[in-house]
Amino acid sequence: MTETATLPLKPIESEHRAGLEAIMRRRPDLDALAARVVEAGLRNVYLAGSGGGYITVQPLQYQLEQLATHFPVFSHSANELIYRNPAGLGAGSLVLLASNTGTTPEVVAAAKFAKQRGATVVSFTRHPDSPLSLASDEAYTYGDDHGVGD
Repeated sequence: MTETATLPLKPIESEHRAGLEAIMRRRPDLDALAARVVEAGLRNVYLAGSGGGYITVQPLQYQLEQLATHFPVFSHSANELIYRNPAGLGAGSLVLLASNTGTTPEVVAAAKFAKQRGATVVSFTRHPDSPLSLASDEAYTYGDDHGVGD
């Protein structure tokens, strides 16, 4: 019998489940959002965040790259999105931003930058009245205090 090393993985702790469940209750809203942006002429998707928020969007990038055949998917740190200033960012772009606190300055700045370029900006954050929520076209909030993002 061969012994294998185990990874330091643990089950998702119950305090994280509240935030995940809050977002999943919004699944019909997320489906409607997807239909709207496709109907409006979706050209590309940008995923961004900083720190834990950036790590949070990585699984989504993987899934979209595996499934999306009609639009490219890009993932950048929030600052990188601004300083790269992608030529393709504008009308027809969907920008998804993640920040647990909703106050990360770079992520809020990326939301404002993307909106100025004409993109549809959607955020995932804790509070509906956070600077990120207010800078977004739509904010999906989960009210959980225990680190779903950064």
